[in-house]
Amino acid sequence: MTAAPIPDHEEARLAALDAFGILDTPAEDGFEDIVLLASQACRTPVALVSFVAKDRQWFKARIGFDPCETPLAQSVCAHALGRDGRGRDGLLIIPDLTRDPRTRDNALVGGGPQIRFYAGAPLNTREGFAIGTLCVIDTVPRPEGLSEAEQATLGALARQVMVQLELRRAIENREQALAARTLVEEQLRLAVEATGIGIFDFDLTSGELRWDARVRALFGVPARGPVTYAQTFLDGVHPDDRARTDAAVQAALDPAGGRVIDIEYRVIAADTGALRWLAARGQALVEDGVTIRFVGSVRDITEHKAADLALKATEERYRLAARATTDAIWDWDLAADHIRWNEALTLAYGHDLAVVEPTGGWWLAQIHAGDRDRVANGIHAVIDGDGDIWTDEYRFRRGDGSYAAVIDRGYLIRDGDGRAVRMIGAMLDITRRNETEARLRLSEERLSLVFQAAGAVGWWDWNIPDDRMVANALFSGLHAVDPADAAAGLPLARFTDGIHPDDRGWVIERIRHAIETAGEFAEEYRLPQADGAVRWVYARGRGYHGADGRPLRYPGVSVEITERKRTEAALAASQARLDTVLQTMPVGILLAEAPSGRVVFGNPRLERILGHPALHAADRAGHAYHADGRPVAPEDYPLARITAGGADHAELEAHYQRPDGSRRWIEFIGEAVKDAGGATIGAVVAVSDIEDRKRAETQQDILHHELGHRLKNTLALVQAIATQTLRNVTDVDSAREALSARLVAMGKAHDILLSGHSEGAGMEAVLRGALSIHDDGGLARFRLAGPDLAVGPKAALSLALMAHELATNAVKYGALSVPEGSVVLRWTVEGDGAEAEVHLMWREQGGPPVVEPTRKGFGTRLIERGLVGAIGGAVTLAYPAAGVTCTVTAPLSGLAEA
Repeated sequence: MTAAPIPDHEEARLAALDAFGILDTPAEDGFEDIVLLASQACRTPVALVSFVAKDRQWFKARIGFDPCETPLAQSVCAHALGRDGRGRDGLLIIPDLTRDPRTRDNALVGGGPQIRFYAGAPLNTREGFAIGTLCVIDTVPRPEGLSEAEQATLGALARQVMVQLELRRAIENREQALAARTLVEEQLRLAVEATGIGIFDFDLTSGELRWDARVRALFGVPARGPVTYAQTFLDGVHPDDRARTDAAVQAALDPAGGRVIDIEYRVIAADTGALRWLAARGQALVEDGVTIRFVGSVRDITEHKAADLALKATEERYRLAARATTDAIWDWDLAADHIRWNEALTLAYGHDLAVVEPTGGWWLAQIHAGDRDRVANGIHAVIDGDGDIWTDEYRFRRGDGSYAAVIDRGYLIRDGDGRAVRMIGAMLDITRRNETEARLRLSEERLSLVFQAAGAVGWWDWNIPDDRMVANALFSGLHAVDPADAAAGLPLARFTDGIHPDDRGWVIERIRHAIETAGEFAEEYRLPQADGAVRWVYARGRGYHGADGRPLRYPGVSVEITERKRTEAALAASQARLDTVLQTMPVGILLAEAPSGRVVFGNPRLERILGHPALHAADRAGHAYHADGRPVAPEDYPLARITAGGADHAELEAHYQRPDGSRRWIEFIGEAVKDAGGATIGAVVAVSDIEDRKRAETQQDILHHELGHRLKNTLALVQAIATQTLRNVTDVDSAREALSARLVAMGKAHDILLSGHSEGAGMEAVLRGALSIHDDGGLARFRLAGPDLAVGPKAALSLALMAHELATNAVKYGALSVPEGSVVLRWTVEGDGAEAEVHLMWREQGGPPVVEPTRKGFGTRLIERGLVGAIGGAVTLAYPAAGVTCTVTAPLSGLAEA
């Protein structure tokens, strides 16, 4: 610490101080008001009226500072007295006491209370001697110092201190004293008004609260006359702050309390409703243990509060950003050679902040010796005036001794004179980026070799800003572009012109979307060829953006898929034929591979017959019995005899035991599925419930021959279609789903015919059987009503298929596609004798709005021709918006025919 110089006229200065007789006198309101105003005006927690004596500095009035005096060696005010002891024109302002050589070693700076900012105005006598200062002190540095208004206020209040001293000295002459006091009060009032601070005086004996014009304006109270405490604090203070503010006032008024209030709160102006922030400081006056007065000041801090909140928000965002980032952020105070680092120095580089030397020397020492001189020279070139931004890439030593490749960027801050005072920057670890770039170069080299070796793969790379697209010979040839031109680069439009007209528009739109979103393009489209053929390609690419977010590149590859498309088309046609046939199957169907015997398909009819989804011989061993009671061996099942035993055809009648313990007579008929070379590749097995046939021997023979005939014809057709299906099938699940949906209706009709003792069935039974698979709630969504009519086998099958197709369409598109939809199905008989007719009406309700289809599919034709084609009559399909309706009129005599 540099001691304050002893003024040249020290003896005369001390004599001037002694003449006032001020040292060691009690506190006085006038001086206390001045330090309160100084603290409010300059926004500091500490304000002092300090007199510098021979060996000490003594405080006549103080706020925010406990000691009443300090040794002269600790005095900062002494530096404001001037070399000649006659004061100075301006204020002494020290923004940061820790950095000023005169004060950085001061005990009040290094120890408690750790003061950091000082501003003092000298107290000059009429003779010009500086006997002390009016000073304000803060515990944080204030690089900006004091504003011009704050400096002017501090100087004015310092002059009021001297007026108070002169008043005390002139008190012997009463008239002179009164005149001086009036002058002081007027000058003090003017000084207060200049600071924008309002004064209040609360007389507790009378309950009267006196405000000056400034405070009345803030609270919106009448301009003249006394007001009560309740009229202001209970009405003017913001409701959210009222209880807190009132509690602070009451605590200050308590004689046993702190007697001092220092609080910030909000008020709502009664006249405008404006919300303002106020800072109030007050002092309670106690006599004989009773609080008689409460005086203080109020200052409008709305703008300061808004700025403070904004600053805190900014600082908080900066703090969170510094903690969240993996960049090592540094702040270098060039004057003090002090560097502050964020936590990333530990997290990313392993250096403990607690032991890191906060100097530029430590940082440069961590830089690789091969890079250190270049980095140091670059930084000094910027500091010495070569720009305001420094950036470099170098190797930085981690805590474990290894080196990270980093990119560092610093921004230089200069003061008003252009001198470099700070540099703030961020250091990013780019080790992985460099490694990734190296791997990318290697990957690109390998990819180039792969493309050269794989002649069936086309590739392209489009430079978007230049609209220059390069491609290999395969890709350009398919798009009708000369390979030489494609290798040199062409606009994108030259390639998209080669796309089929029906595909070109949507392909360009998908490319545009991938570019704008930096997303992926993966599409199949057609390319017309010069010979009239059409070829299919599958292209996959991705859009990439630059650092500025603008589209930069669009690379990709393509392969020709023409043969795959042809195969898919053939498979789809074959599958459609298979679906049509299997939908009419009246039996359970089982499809398995050979030689493993693995079941790949089992329709719902099979599950209802057996009680479980599929039948594998090894799993069902001991569950089926011959007529004489012997268990059926696993190898005797048709599936096993074909897939494992090599048989082409196998049949089995067995008394089958279901999982629920019941037994039914079941018939299994299996046929081998062979490839073009005659090798067995699978087996198809038809499964039928023949319990009724076994019970009634007569009927059994009839049903047996009929069922055998139907099964053999059906299996012959299934065998042929299955041969084509198994040869090209790629998705077993899709095959299973398609077969299942269309076999159900015929299986249900077959169930109804076999469930009774005759070849006929009831109308409601046929319809319920056909519709049961479309409602898991026991037909709760179907409302069936009509007389009990007998239906013959021919009509029953057609009626079941028609009802199934109507329900299927309702599930997909109509009333049954939503939970609240339902179907009304009613039938009546009109007329007598041979002229009698059956009227059947299907009406959907509660579904989505109906739109009439633009074309008729297989299902629609089956509805229109099904029952009518079997027994005659007419069918009408209508598509009102409320729901599809179907009306059937048929002769009653034809309904019951065998």
